[in-house]
Amino acid sequence: MQRLVRSALRRTAVMVALTAGLATARAAEPQATAPGKVVVDLDIGDDIDDAFALALLLASPEFDVLGVSTAWGDTALRVRLVRRFLQETGRADVPVAAGIPTGNAT
Repeated sequence: MQRLVRSALRRTAVMVALTAGLATARAAEPQATAPGKVVVDLDIGDDIDDAFALALLLASPEFDVLGVSTAWGDTALRVRLVRRFLQETGRADVPVAAGIPTGNAT
């Protein structure tokens, strides 16, 4: 379990760096319309795709992330990962909710 958390935190650190770069690049672009409001459901922590998607959403002026929910497996652990990610990206204001914990599929 600790190995999973360490691995996820390393991947999160990479995504934080990418998010900062994307935010800087996007800051120069004019915003034409009001951002779309989104709530995103993630199974963050198993691989990089969900962290990358969240980073892109947070960096994009086209979207206003209203909340994040977690799905699959140990959803409480996934909530901790998302909260850490949001804290590190300066978006600790985004609410996070745990989905129903599930077992692994056979």
